[in-house]
Amino acid sequence: MFTKLKSLLYNNEVRAIVFQALAVVVIAYFAYQAFDNMMLNIEQRGIRSGFGFLND
Repeated sequence: MFTKLKSLLYNNEVRAIVFQALAVVVIAYFAYQAFDNMMLNIEQRGIRSGFGFLND
């Protein structure tokens, strides 16, 4: 059991895939946090967003 896991950890292809997946998750998390923070601040300040100004 542990030898198979250990061999996966030392496999360059598996390690590269794991690091890339981790990087994607971290970037997606920070993007979500930035978007959530932006929407919260826009709502608190009462700023309207959207394309409604095109109909005025």
